[in-house]
Amino acid sequence: MRLVTLVENLVYGKLTAEHGLSIYIEHEGNRILFDTGQSDRFLRNAETLGIDIASVDMLVLSHGHYDHAGGLEHFCHANSKAHIYVKRGFFNKKFNKDGRFIGASYDATLYDGRLIELDAGTEIASGVHIVTDIPISNPWDTHFENLFVREENSDATLIADRFEDEQFLAIELEGGLAVISGCSHRGITNILESARQAFFPVATLSEKTRYSAGTIPAAAVAAAAHPNAPNVASAVIATAPQFRLVLGGFHLSNASDELAERVAQKLEDERIARLGCCHCTGVDNYARLKNHFGAKAFYAWTGTDITI
Repeated sequence: MRLVTLVENLVYGKLTAEHGLSIYIEHEGNRILFDTGQSDRFLRNAETLGIDIASVDMLVLSHGHYDHAGGLEHFCHANSKAHIYVKRGFFNKKFNKDGRFIGASYDATLYDGRLIELDAGTEIASGVHIVTDIPISNPWDTHFENLFVREENSDATLIADRFEDEQFLAIELEGGLAVISGCSHRGITNILESARQAFFPVATLSEKTRYSAGTIPAAAVAAAAHPNAPNVASAVIATAPQFRLVLGGFHLSNASDELAERVAQKLEDERIARLGCCHCTGVDNYARLKNHFGAKAFYAWTGTDITI
């Protein structure tokens, strides 16, 4: 699997950056774009890097904020074939504490029947899953402060945004799972817990991803009814595989030292082979995570090109 950061907050060299995120993914013949940043910079950087956005098969949008979906219109003009996956509620009107609109505008003429609004997790290609259900197991790791939402087609009073529209990618790899998140408003520790419950204890991963066959434990059979488990026919994991990659914004840029350290320690408890930080993680807290993870951690600035 190849991943290229087309745009994020930092850049070195010939590309350009902005506050936002867009990641290009190639996996087993599929071309996937995860988020679009806030403008057409992802397109311009892709052209510089020799990546053809017109050939992208699927666009996955992590949540309805301008810095992740502001480039949607530019994408639709550049690509006429890709399905566009959002979670229902994505287009609800979102605002910051000053009342400024920070959401994604809906324009049906752009999508030409390509927009797919999800109510549940789905497998969009072989081994490539969108996970839409992120229960909050760790309430201390949520990032809703000073962010508000109004339900679609509603004149109701703004309410605190709990990011019910947030979703993430989970991709099956040899020996484990890659998790790709946008902003982790519902918490990166909660996202990983959701991934673990959706994949590791349940018969959901393919033969290449499981560690061993063995007898199915009773706990695993019971876990098969978990609401997060994707409806995918696959093999049972007798021994939980690791996260081959965890990549994205972890929303720690304005976190207190206490919270950032707690998240770092919780992540350190996971079996993470590579930890890719970017966007709203913040450079200072990337340094903190680097201290915890050493060579396993890297910063995925604009232009980063890795193969897992």
